[in-house]
Amino acid sequence: MYIKPDFDPRMFPPVPCYSEAYKNKFKTRTSVERFNKRMFEDYALKYYGSRSSMMRASLATFTVVNIHLDAWIKHICFNFINIIEKQAA
Repeated sequence: MYIKPDFDPRMFPPVPCYSEAYKNKFKTRTSVERFNKRMFEDYALKYYGSRSSMMRASLATFTVVNIHLDAWIKHICFNFINIIEKQAA
């Protein structure tokens, strides 16, 4: 049996989670860290169980293109609802 001590920095970080100081520190992440989070967690690339390097590379390429398109959609404030409303009118 193992009990974590009171001084474990992962359990008790120097900056408390969900505080304003933590949010400010979290905003300073690099773009690579944000990209890796998006690629491996949001698109679940690490859970894809292919043994083929070609399939993994193509999935990674599709993921990168999708992330780029998501950024453009956010940049230009694209909205499908506006298009549907214009078509209905």
